[in-house]
Amino acid sequence: MKVRQIVSSHWSAIRKVAGGHGIETIGYWPPAFDSRSSADFLVKGELGSLRGLRADLERELGCRVAIYLADQAPASAHEAVVADEGGEPSDSETERTGGYEQ
Repeated sequence: MKVRQIVSSHWSAIRKVAGGHGIETIGYWPPAFDSRSSADFLVKGELGSLRGLRADLERELGCRVAIYLADQAPASAHEAVVADEGGEPSDSETERTGGYEQ
């Protein structure tokens, strides 16, 4: 199963895990190519433990996870996010359901 499909099918759980770690907003940041190995997320909020968040998301998704902090990411990263608190990731590679909101 592709990472995008895993993220889409677990979006509610991802938001719950993130909220439990003090994250206000989490966005799925898809790779430039079809990845089957890791899910990248852009997060904003008072993160207590980066390692804890990553471990909990990896346990939930069953794949590797990379976490990027919104305040340290370039503007282009925010534009590339395909889902945020307002929507779920789409299976379509071209559809953008929402950008990351600062």
